[in-house]
Formats: sequence, structure tokens, C-alpha cells
Amino acid sequence: MMKYVYGRKKWLAAGIAALLISGAGVVPDVLAAPVYTSGITTKAKKDKATFGSAYKVENGVNKYNLEDGSKISIHGTYYAEGITPGKGTTSVVTVGDGTGTLSIDTSSSDAGNSQGAGILASDGSRLTINGNLQIKTYGGSCFADGIYMMRAGTGTGAKANITVNGNVYIGDPTAVGEPPDSSSRDAKWGVNAAEMHGGYGPDGHVPGWADEYTGARWQPTGVDVDMSDGSSIDLNGDVYLAVRGSAMKTDPYYKSAGMDDYDIAVINANKGNVTIVTPTSDKESFYALASYGGTVNVNMAGADAASHKVNIKGNIIAMRDDKSHNGQPYFFQNGRINLALANSDSQWTGVVDNSGSDQAGEVNLWLQNGAVWKHSSPSRTNGLQVEKMPQPSVFHYGKYDGVSHVNQLVGGNSADRAGIIYPEEASKIHVMNYSGHVKVIYTHEGDGSTTASYRGGDFRIKKAAAGSGIVVSTNNAGIDMNNDDAVWKALNAVAGKIYYEGSVDGESNLAGKAEIAEGLTASSASAKLADMKYKKDNHGQGYVEKGSAPNPNPNPNPNPNPNPNPNPNPNPNPNPNPPTPPVPPIVHGDNETALMKGGRSVLTDSALEWRDDAMQGMLRLDMLRYRSGMEGAWGRVYGGRWKYDGNGIGIKENYWAGEAGYDRRYPNNWRAGISLDYRDGKGKYDFGGRGDSKLYALSLYGSKDLARGAFVDMIVKGGYIKNKFTLYDRGRNQFTGSSTARGYSVAGRYGKRFGTGDFYWQPQIQFTWAHLEPDEYDVSNKSAVMTVKGQSFDSYVARAGIEAGRIGSFGDLYVRAGIAHEFGGRIKASYSAADGGTKETSYDLKDTWGELTVGGTYNLSPVSRIYIDVTRGFGGDWKREWQLNAGFRCEF
Repeated sequence: MMKYVYGRKKWLAAGIAALLISGAGVVPDVLAAPVYTSGITTKAKKDKATFGSAYKVENGVNKYNLEDGSKISIHGTYYAEGITPGKGTTSVVTVGDGTGTLSIDTSSSDAGNSQGAGILASDGSRLTINGNLQIKTYGGSCFADGIYMMRAGTGTGAKANITVNGNVYIGDPTAVGEPPDSSSRDAKWGVNAAEMHGGYGPDGHVPGWADEYTGARWQPTGVDVDMSDGSSIDLNGDVYLAVRGSAMKTDPYYKSAGMDDYDIAVINANKGNVTIVTPTSDKESFYALASYGGTVNVNMAGADAASHKVNIKGNIIAMRDDKSHNGQPYFFQNGRINLALANSDSQWTGVVDNSGSDQAGEVNLWLQNGAVWKHSSPSRTNGLQVEKMPQPSVFHYGKYDGVSHVNQLVGGNSADRAGIIYPEEASKIHVMNYSGHVKVIYTHEGDGSTTASYRGGDFRIKKAAAGSGIVVSTNNAGIDMNNDDAVWKALNAVAGKIYYEGSVDGESNLAGKAEIAEGLTASSASAKLADMKYKKDNHGQGYVEKGSAPNPNPNPNPNPNPNPNPNPNPNPNPNPNPPTPPVPPIVHGDNETALMKGGRSVLTDSALEWRDDAMQGMLRLDMLRYRSGMEGAWGRVYGGRWKYDGNGIGIKENYWAGEAGYDRRYPNNWRAGISLDYRDGKGKYDFGGRGDSKLYALSLYGSKDLARGAFVDMIVKGGYIKNKFTLYDRGRNQFTGSSTARGYSVAGRYGKRFGTGDFYWQPQIQFTWAHLEPDEYDVSNKSAVMTVKGQSFDSYVARAGIEAGRIGSFGDLYVRAGIAHEFGGRIKASYSAADGGTKETSYDLKDTWGELTVGGTYNLSPVSRIYIDVTRGFGGDWKREWQLNAGFRCEF
């Protein structure tokens, strides 16, 4: 019996009936994508009955060509599995043209051994999916998995593979807010189940074995390889996993003869952005990444980091078979996790869990270019909970030691490309092999004068590669920044959170710097790189010496008459203890903090957007000339990107806009009208900041024909611009706010057209005044606020240019070149915060830039035409990278 729900015929009949009743003569496309109530089984007879002509077998390969939007929906008592490749089979599923989306929604209801799965692959199978996957599954028991390679009984089984050439969404990436830690089927988890602990514990169906077990060893999973022999899952697109359980897991049941443990089971998520969400809980334990053998790779490019965005919330764990081989034969093998966070849009919140240092597997972390590791556990640590495990497992796992063991930490290739760590958890971080540059940011209580006042565990490095560097930092809360003694105490105390154990044995590869970071308006204070040293008698604990500045003029009055008869018998025993060189002084940072620069970027962004909008209006007035109608209406849309690099800040703005207006002819060769325009901008600022601006304006415009080809244009505009923004300080603390400013502008242009035959050239000059009223707004988060008071902004831009073109019966072709200069444009503001008081900045936008435009018009009729052109800018701190502009005008 065919399980495909044929909504097609029913809806087609209803559609035709509706059309006949209404008298319509066109049949619309009312066909819905198919919904299947049986899944892909790779069993020819069954799949032919389910998928019909969408299924065929070629050269032993099962091929499925499904429509974009197809859905497999299976809800059963015991088994609810969307795709189940049979043992030793090869299958290819293509959705749409290879870029479509297949949805799988499954659930089982039995409270015993029922299984819910999106994909459940068997021993030796090969499955390729060309397209995107959207999976949601629920298990009425403890068995629920998104994409799962099921272990092969008591043996290692044959090598299997699942490859998805598309995006994978296990859960809903558009869901607002974090799903609750609830077993409810209505929660927005991609994978969820009624039982969380493998059938044991208070929610389990196996009584009398481990009734108090609430650990994470046998949880539901998002992506899971339990097979051996080199089995793998390759996810070749974006990955989104919202899993109430373990999001990614390798768990090979046995070793494979002749293979390294790290190769027997592998998950690769390296070809797109990766987002993983696990629950927040102080009662349960959940893992974002878990390797009980084999390897999990996230955002890797061979042995280096790839550049995709990675955002993970959840702890991770990797196991290692200890000297007593407690992992054998099937409890766990040697596991490895390679996780790369390689840009400022990437963050991991979690700790490295373990079952003791002897069983701590390889966790290799790349943390670079402003990426953040927030060392804070979203769920309960000691996730394996060995003390309450069932037998015989309880005899094979060790006890959690409260340390995040990292085998390799690779920071940025320079100090300004460092990764950032926030050690918020009390557990320590131990790094076996350290390289590159990382910044470790602690918070403190009181004045921060003792190491004990710093929250978060110690950061210990066993070995460091040559040329490595580390900065340990804290904020300036409670520290008297005007008191050098208080500053030095805080620097020395926070330096004591770092241990470089290799230095005890003479290794000297790690340059250290202690820092009190800048605040909202307070400048930073730091000791120079050479000033952080490591104690030989305390495991290489960091410290900062206190000293005075060297005398810049040690000998202001040299003797002009040195002894002409030097002693022929100098002292043969010079002092073997030369004076100790003075310790360099405290170094204070820039007066303008990163957050102040962010606030100035918001002001500058709004000013430049308003100025550009004021100048844009002149371009469409060319459509008014040489028209004979008494009245006219017009509209246009345009979009593009500009960037600004000047005065110590950088802005990249993508924008689009729409305008519409109406005008009419008046005596004395005047044509005048009114228009409305809207503009939407998305700006990117330094330190990862961003702004979302919206501009609204009303314009009055006019153009006068001065005869003999000469003309004058005028525009008066009023409106306002809003900017909702997110800013970051150097410590990656997030601040938000919104600014609103009223604006006005006046622009005028004079030009004259010359020509011979079909060709013309038109020199022109333009002047634009753009003004924004003063604006005051707060930049804030839950713990701090900075008030920005921006003064009024006035821009004075003069532009000179020439347009040349050819007039044809169907339309015109033209090229326009111009150069503009800003004579004013001062951005002046004050910034006030509790930590550093009030500071002011003042910068002007004086600049020169040019633009080149190529376009054409097309006459739809004698009274209507359309046009399109493209613009490219050059030179200047401000430059238009590109703009596409299209519009129409009709007269009546």
C-alpha cells in the first residue's frame, strides 16, 4: 500500500472547482509537496510502493529523487525511523535539484525499548543525501537520535558512511529563546526523549539497577557514530543542533584491528557554520561534543582551523583508555575532539568534563581572531556520574577531578589576533601544549589586590611553543587607577592566576603581560611584556615586579675634563653584582576606549548615511528635464555598500532604499514636487559591533529650465534616522542601545547640456548641506552604562562632475563622473561612565572622493520610461564600493 499522502488529487479537484465557480480561466499551481508516512528502507518492494517513480535502482545503488519540501512523517509505538539504510546497501537521496530540503519528523510512544530516529544506518551501509535536512525526533523511551550509525552487535562491523551535501537542521534555528530543559514533546528540541539516562535512573524503565543514575553516558544524540572500522558522518554544510542530550558523539563499540583508535569512528562538520545548543541545567548533564573513541572534527581544514562561524553551548568530553585498560573491550576507546573557533563571531560556552586525568582524552582547541571561550558550565559537571552507574560500568570509569584538560590550545598568530578566555568556572584549565596568543580575562572582588579575590580557576600551561604570548587581564572595578601602588598590586595578583610550569625546567617560550583593562571610558593600565615573570619555586606562577621608571637623563652634567691619565692598573676584580636594571613603569592605554570608539562609530554611521541620502536626491532629478507632461509620478529603488576608514574607526555599510514622488509643471519653466523616501542600513563596526539604521524623509524638490540647455535643481529635505546597535569592548563584553536624530538638508545643482546630433555632454556643479540635530543615548548592558552626548552635525559637500551620453529613439546611454569634497562634517561628542568619568572626542570628516556611473534609460512609451545604472567609487576615507539604482517615471 502506498504510504505517500496524495494531497495532490484532492487539492487539484478543489482548485479546479473553485476556478469553475469563479469563472476563472487559469489553473494555478495548487500542488503541495508530498508527505510520506513510510520512510526510506532500501528495500526495493517497500520503497517502490512508497515513493513510486521517485525511486529506482541503478547498478546496485538505491536512488531517490524527492521534491523540494518533501516530508517523512512517522509516529509509531515502537519504531519511528525516517531513513534506515540496510546492511551493506548504497543509497543516494537527491532533494529537488540537490539544494532542496527534506523534513523528517518522527516519534515513538512506548515507554520501553522504542526508537525514534531521523536516520538510523546499519552495518556497512553507504548513504549520500544531496540537499538539506530538517530533523525532529522524539523517543518515548531512552532511544532518540537525529542521525545515528547503530553499533553492530558484539563485533566491530563493516565500515559505514553518511554524507550530507547540504545543511543539517536538527531543531528549529528560527526558534526564539532557548528551549526549556523539559521532556515535553512540544519543546523546540530537535532531539528529545522521555528518558535521559539510558533507561536507568528516576525516569528509566529498568528498575533495580541504577535507580539514582542521572548521568549523560547513554543520552539521546543529535549526530552519533557508534560503529567502528573507519565509519564516518560527513556534514558538508551548515549545522544546527538543538539537542536535549549529547549533540555530537562518537562511541565505537570495539577497536578495529590495525587501525588507530582516533580513526575508527569520525564525525566531520567542517564545511559550514556550526551552532549547537544543549540545555541549561543544574540537575542534569549534557554534552555538546563527546568522544568515547574516534574523532569529532568541528570547523577544521586539515590540521588547521577553518574560517566558519561556530557557536556552541554545552560541555564537552573526550575519553582515553588508561594504563589499566579500563575502557576495554567496549566501554570506551581513545577519543579526540578537534574544535576550531577562528573568528570574532564564534563562541563556546562550556567546560571540558572528564572521568579523571588518567582517562582524559585529547581535546584540541583553536581559539583565534577574537573568538571566545566562556569557561562556564551550562549543565552539571561530573556528567558521567560514575558513582551511581550501573554494573559493570561502575568499575571502568574514574572520578571527575574538577579540571578542564586541554591537550593542545592554539591561539592567534599575533597579540591582536588572540583568542579570548573568560574563566568563570571554579574548575581549573590545564593546557598540555600551548602555542600562539590568548587573552585570559578574570573578574575580581574588592580592589583585586590578592589572587584569591579573582573568580575562576587557575590557568596552567605545561609547555609552550617558541614565540607564544599570553595576556591576563581584569577590569578596573574597585581599583584606584590613580594610585600606582593599588594598580601594581592588582597586576601582580591577576598575574598569579597564570602558571607556566615549563619555566621551572628552564623553558622560556611564553611572553606574559598583566593588564587592567580599559573600562567604558577609563583607560587601561598594563605592565610591559617583559614584566610578567614566573616563579621557579611555585610551579611557574606568574607575578609582576614593582619598580620605578628609569631616569631618562642619567648624567645631565658630564665632566668636561676627564682624567687625561687613566689608571694603568685597573681593578682586576670588578663588582660581580651589577645593579639590577629598573623595572619599567605602568603603561596607560589610549584615552579613547574601544567602547567610546563604538559610540563614535554609531554617530559617524548615522551622519554618513544622512549625508549620502541628501546627495542621492539630485540624481533622479535628471528624469524631470526634457519631458512635456503636465504631471508626473516616479519611483526608484537602489542599494549598495560603502565603507569608511578614518579617524581610527572602520565602518562597512550595506544599504537599500526606496523613493516615490509626484510633481507637476508650473509657470516660468519650473517643475516641482514632493517625495517620500526610506532607507535601511546594516553597518559593521570595529571589535565586532554592528548597527541597524532606518532613515525616513520627506522632500520638496524643484527644477528650472534656464533655456539653452542650462538648468538649476533644488531639494529641501527633513526627516530622522534611527540606529539600533550592538557594541563590544576589548574584552568582548556586549553593550546595546539605540540612537535617534532629526535631520535636515538642502541641496542645489547647476548644469548645462551641450551636444551635437545624438551625443551630449553635461558639466555640473552641486552643493549639499546636511544637518543632524544633537543626539543623546545610552550604551549599556546589565552591569554598566555609558552615556553618549553627540553634538549637532553639519556637512558641507561640493561636487563637480560631467555626464556624457547618447540619445536614441528607444532610450539613452550615459556615463557620469564626479569628484566631491567635504569641507565640514565634525563629529563631536562626550562620553560619561562611572569608571572613567567624562571624556570628549572631536573629529572631522573632511575628505575627497570620486565616483563613476554607467547606465541607461528605456522608453516604454512616449510618456513613460525606466532606467538603471551602476556606480563605483574611488579614493577617500569614505568610498562607495558599489551601488545599483533602478527606477521609472510616467507622465500624464
